[in-house]
Amino acid sequence: TEEEDENEEEEEEEEEEGSHNPRIQRRKRTKQIQDAIHYNNLGILHQTSGKPHTALHYYTRALSSLESLSSSHSSSSSSSCSGFANDGSVEPLPTSEILYNSSICAFMAGNLRGSYECMSSCVASSRFVFGKRGRCWLRMAECCIGLHAQLAQTKKNRTQSIPFRPAMNGYVSLFFRLACFCGYNVDT
Repeated sequence: TEEEDENEEEEEEEEEEGSHNPRIQRRKRTKQIQDAIHYNNLGILHQTSGKPHTALHYYTRALSSLESLSSSHSSSSSSSCSGFANDGSVEPLPTSEILYNSSICAFMAGNLRGSYECMSSCVASSRFVFGKRGRCWLRMAECCIGLHAQLAQTKKNRTQSIPFRPAMNGYVSLFFRLACFCGYNVDT
């Protein structure tokens, strides 16, 4: 009767004002994090099945899910993307883990530049976890050495047909210096 009508009206108002309700925002945030973890798990499944390109697709979807989460929450002031909710509870984002997985997968697929970029983003976003792992620095060094070898091969092929370009030598030495730096940061 009258109470039921009032309850229905309140429910309709809640649905209309869902973007302002912290409980609904938290559910949406949790759903997006769960979607990212789901895509990450699918990426791991395909990666272990020997399908790195399909796995990279799922890692990209996982990262875009987290990116849409951070962009939607950066505009609202009720929740931050720092890993903490307004009530003080912890809501960690698996961004670094997904970047690490995508870096390993890109390395398997032969995409050395993408692997380096993912791993460097992983180390930069999680300095105290992944930044202290020697294996991460080793992977970045492997990517730099692989890029160095690719550019050296390209340089060798070009010098056979085209005169040498000094700019190419700068890239080769840059990658070699990055590899030395990555090797230097590996803790033994």
